[in-house]
Amino acid sequence: MPGPRKSGTVEQYASVRNASNALHESNDCAVVAATVATNEPYEKVHGLMAANGRRPRKGTAMAITEATLRALGFDMVCVPHHEFLSRYPGGNLNRNITTHHPERYNNVWADGNTYLLRTAGHILAVVNGVNVDWTRGKALRVKVIYRVVKRA
Repeated sequence: MPGPRKSGTVEQYASVRNASNALHESNDCAVVAATVATNEPYEKVHGLMAANGRRPRKGTAMAITEATLRALGFDMVCVPHHEFLSRYPGGNLNRNITTHHPERYNNVWADGNTYLLRTAGHILAVVNGVNVDWTRGKALRVKVIYRVVKRA
């Protein structure tokens, strides 16, 4: 089992990918994103997603991701894009958010929150303004943003 993980780092992503590879997984971006967002062990999140209906090496329905996060004590709150776009410098006219925006506009995204960003066929975690995923530095268009909130 991997050692302790520091939440929201590139090293954390590498650690999670190692755990994924040890289980011979693929198409597990939702498992990886939920692992990063909750800071729970990959194996635990993987097991919960399987119990909620995820099949090995297959994509994951949002309902399974949401049920898994709920089981771990978290809620997903949908965040409108304009909540970020309105805080971008220079009256940014671009109405799209992409996966490189947490780096490019880090002063906006580094707000202490954890987000899940859904793109076409992919989901990733952003922790306090750090994209903890292979999409870091890439420009995949974000379709939906969820704030991950720990229940009291």
